[in-house]
Amino acid sequence: MDSKLDLFTQNLDIQYTVGVATGVPVTFVSVGDNYQDGDDNGFLDIINALLGQSAPPQVLTTSYGLNVESDLSKSLSVCVYILLIFNQLI
Repeated sequence: MDSKLDLFTQNLDIQYTVGVATGVPVTFVSVGDNYQDGDDNGFLDIINALLGQSAPPQVLTTSYGLNVESDLSKSLSVCVYILLIFNQLI
């Protein structure tokens, strides 16, 4: 279950996105705890799902609630890999 802080962060992120990208359809997607991509915490699951769509969203924002230790332990190469995967949507 998401903590109240996680829900607050997600809500704030959606409000900001809707304010910046006015008039754009918005769909909220949450990976939750049921991700299949191991240490990547759902990032690869969601991007693979989006890449499989014939018309992926024009606007994408990501909120996450990783704990600091796991976030800082990700190597630069893993972060670059994830960014390159997200770049495929362009």
